[in-house]
Amino acid sequence: MMGNTHIIIGLSYGVSLIPAVTQNEYTPEQLGFIMCGLVVGSLLPDIDHPHSLISQKIPLVGKTISKLTTHRGLFHSIVGVGMMFVLWSCLSVIVADGLTSVGIQQADNATRYIASGLMAGYILHIIADMLTISGVKLFYPLKGNIKIPLFETGGTREWLLSVFLIAVSAIQVISVTLN
Repeated sequence: MMGNTHIIIGLSYGVSLIPAVTQNEYTPEQLGFIMCGLVVGSLLPDIDHPHSLISQKIPLVGKTISKLTTHRGLFHSIVGVGMMFVLWSCLSVIVADGLTSVGIQQADNATRYIASGLMAGYILHIIADMLTISGVKLFYPLKGNIKIPLFETGGTREWLLSVFLIAVSAIQVISVTLN
């Protein structure tokens, strides 16, 4: 799947959480933090491809990583998910401590919600890529791709999926707004 489709998938998931705000399970601010994490997380696995949207935004990191590993390998695997979980957990604690030390209240909650959005977006990205003809090396470093070949990257079905998710998300927002 292409970068824009991954963003749409992540945001659609975030929009599906809007009813949780209306039921006071999340505050609007917490959902905002989750949504930010979803957008970034939905792009991060493609840091291993030098021409991906995320690699274009941070080219030095993208070029370096793409030289060290193959696309849809480590960063599209269970091992990659585990690495990111550890990294984001550590960063969340460090950032929250730093923000709290300078007087920013609720920093721990903000970083927790951002990290949960990052993880959800990251995992949604891998699931979406599993639905393509190429699949992913889910059990990296073992060989073999896991795939359910429903979509061709950049193909008509991917475009239709994006349109469908945008429409469903718009209906969800309208429905919540009218109620």
